[in-house]
Amino acid sequence: MVNKKYVGGALAIGVLALGIALCPGKRQEEVVNPIETIPVQQPVQVVSDSTGFEYIVQKGDYLSKIVYEELGIRGRKGIYERCLEIQTLNNLGPERDISMVVDGQLVSGQDGYADVLYPNEKLTLNKY
Repeated sequence: MVNKKYVGGALAIGVLALGIALCPGKRQEEVVNPIETIPVQQPVQVVSDSTGFEYIVQKGDYLSKIVYEELGIRGRKGIYERCLEIQTLNNLGPERDISMVVDGQLVSGQDGYADVLYPNEKLTLNKY
């Protein structure tokens, strides 16, 4: 003889499991915490003379992005020529050219462009 409580409990657990499996709810990675906000920082520019200005690096900045957005340069050749000019003007050496991280160590790049910029670092940019 089968215990009715046991059968009822097993049936309820099965229905619950089936309902969870078929439920079209949000996945864990889709859940957004509405309390958490991300502060937006605007770049600060200080004009130093008529042809140039100082740009303060923000988190996530990189040279080609700065050239594109702040100087309005378009085209791959123009952007990378100005990147090299900014590197020279600001003494950004080859130690800033990083290609990847291997075993926790930064491995030098070979393209000659500075990849490492630090937030709040001041860069002198020329507009012409």
